[in-house]
Amino acid sequence: MLIWSKGRNLIVEQYLNRFPSLTDAMPKIRERLVGRVPGTAVFLASSLTRVPPILMHQVDRLRVLHERVVLMTILTEDVAVVPPEKRVEVLAAEDNFFRVVARYGFMEQPNVEEILKAARATSLLPNDAGETTYFLGRETILARATGQMGRIAESLFSYLQRNAVAADRQFGIPPSQAVEIGAQIDLLAHEIPSPRP
Repeated sequence: MLIWSKGRNLIVEQYLNRFPSLTDAMPKIRERLVGRVPGTAVFLASSLTRVPPILMHQVDRLRVLHERVVLMTILTEDVAVVPPEKRVEVLAAEDNFFRVVARYGFMEQPNVEEILKAARATSLLPNDAGETTYFLGRETILARATGQMGRIAESLFSYLQRNAVAADRQFGIPPSQAVEIGAQIDLLAHEIPSPRP
């Protein structure tokens, strides 16, 4: 459990340092994009303010996004059940980006299709006729001796990471509509200054 906790904290720390808020990321997204394709893309976002790393990875490598982009964050509250009227919040951003925040109680099972349906009912998120694609990130940890946790601990963390429950099963994402994009992560130790001549 200590290795899992330390590894997840290091990944979150790397993401927080590398991926800015949506407002800060928009100039880079506009610069890298070649075009937008029909439909809606849903990216799961663990942060309420930051851009999901997999979105930036897609923009950087593929240079394309869907017409509508939904950044969906699912929060578990300290109550057993969240009332339906307090479940979903939708915030519209620039360039057809939307942030959807869903709150569930610890006794409830989130379902992304239900969340999206409730978000579209608010009339802030358009109810398009196009297809919805769910983009999932899968991190592969490069266990190296130079990592912050050391080769053995990072190898164990990498094994645990590969065998964790995938988001598509956890949140009821239809497999036929899911696209999984992998990223390799090196949990490097803080840079060591180069020796002076």
